[in-house]
Amino acid sequence: MQIPTDALALTQEQAPIAQGFWVVSEGFAIQSTGQYALAGEVLDVVKGAWKELESKRVTITGPLNQALRATNDLFREPLATYKDCEEILKKKMATYCRAAEAARVAAMVAPSIDMPILAPPVAPGVSIRTERRFRVMDESAVPRHLCSPDLRKISALPSDTEIAGVEWYDHDVVTVRSGGAK
Repeated sequence: MQIPTDALALTQEQAPIAQGFWVVSEGFAIQSTGQYALAGEVLDVVKGAWKELESKRVTITGPLNQALRATNDLFREPLATYKDCEEILKKKMATYCRAAEAARVAAMVAPSIDMPILAPPVAPGVSIRTERRFRVMDESAVPRHLCSPDLRKISALPSDTEIAGVEWYDHDVVTVRSGGAK
């Protein structure tokens, strides 16, 4: 995809300006009401420039994102069906292998003339391995050292709640209400 020339020109123009604002912002000291007001004006300009660049970015990425969504929608159903087929066949093959292995072991443990010892089943390019997995059946029985804090539950509590191992702190959020420079 070719980037529109006006977008390329805009980003090339804005990159050094943005860097300049970053240098000013880093070195900016607010020690008076006037400096605070000036910082607000600079913030308004910075936010406006950000909005302009973001708007241009979205005009380019919006159609790409729509095309991506449409492509994913187009392929979603048949891919899901093939995935289901894969899972069904794998499950049936694993079940057969387990049964064949059980029969083979039974034939070795209690040999019989009418029960031959069979070789494990083979299919070209297919291998089966056993993995150990787990499912939590009783959360309250799981040892504490294997549990993690639930950050959403903690953040939903009042901020003066005493919780061992948790420190509450203040975080300032500054918002800009004006539209910014255009």
